[in-house]
Amino acid sequence: MNKDEIIDTLRHDPKAEDLRTHFLNDLNDINFNRLINDHLTPPTDWHEGDYTTSDGWKLRHTFSSIANPKALLVILQGRAQSAHEYYDFINRAHDKGYAVFTFDRRSHGNSQQYFTDGRTDHHIPDIMLQVSDVAEIMEHVVKPSQYGNLPRAIVGHSMGGAETASHLKTYQDDFKAAVYLAPMFAIHVGQNKVSNFLLRKLQTPILWNVKNVGPHISAKLLNWFGQEHLGLESRAKFSSPWDMAIEKETFSPRKSDDLVGQSIQPTLTTLRRAKQVGTPTWGTAQECLRMTSMIQQKGFFDDIKTPSLNLLSEVDFANDTPLMQEMSKDTGMETVVMPGRHQTLNEVPDIKEEAYTRMFNFLKMHL
Repeated sequence: MNKDEIIDTLRHDPKAEDLRTHFLNDLNDINFNRLINDHLTPPTDWHEGDYTTSDGWKLRHTFSSIANPKALLVILQGRAQSAHEYYDFINRAHDKGYAVFTFDRRSHGNSQQYFTDGRTDHHIPDIMLQVSDVAEIMEHVVKPSQYGNLPRAIVGHSMGGAETASHLKTYQDDFKAAVYLAPMFAIHVGQNKVSNFLLRKLQTPILWNVKNVGPHISAKLLNWFGQEHLGLESRAKFSSPWDMAIEKETFSPRKSDDLVGQSIQPTLTTLRRAKQVGTPTWGTAQECLRMTSMIQQKGFFDDIKTPSLNLLSEVDFANDTPLMQEMSKDTGMETVVMPGRHQTLNEVPDIKEEAYTRMFNFLKMHL
């Protein structure tokens, strides 16, 4: 699909009506061209493949490189993201001399889905399965590849940041450096739009108060109340397909930061390149809280010696930045609070440029 076909699809596809109304109509020509060129045009040497895990789950992975790369960057994406949302970052990495590897986790992007009826809830039945998938795919895909002998660094955004820390706790020798982008170390339950959407959806006074307690207690309450509904059949009671109403409710605070960044996921959905973000299931919410509770335990980072850069968000709708700043004092990682919300590499240009500069300067020192 060329640029003209993409534009025609976005402008005329009836399924993109909400997309046009809430995002594309606000984009000027310069930003619209940036959306097409930076975010919807695949990098050079883009190769996708499938890996089947030891328990039979099919994961889609991607290598993208340049001639004679000096190192390999491994990206662990945020929840509900796919490889196709990292084109701009991958191109920047190529400019710095790096090859890039990433994969879509279970029920994400083009990997095997838990739901087969069109739902896009990005369900997580056990978050530690995602951590074990990282270990498997490193051992059986990355290391045997033509890039297997290159120095490696890992970049984890949001949930991917939590998975990065969990992986490094066991596999110290896999990476020479780590970069965290708004890592999911401490969910801000009180202000988290996703959590509050789920709480309102259930409309139960007991769970409504979950937002006022810590993540550890929240996880226990979600488990206590929701465990009988976590099976595939029963979970349907609390799950629904993605729609623009959920998108606006859940992610509206980010829209003012960067219209281009906000357009990426719904645009990819319209173009059938990736599945759109949706409200997580109860199982997903429980598993995210479970992992943050584990990471906040005293001593979690004591045995992680990998040089690390932690880029936090000044205003984060998902994570508790002040708590993560406090945690970072004991970890030895370099921590910087960036402007913007839930820091990603799809932020407004000046924020993104600062993030790129800090990240690649850090990687240059360690690779």
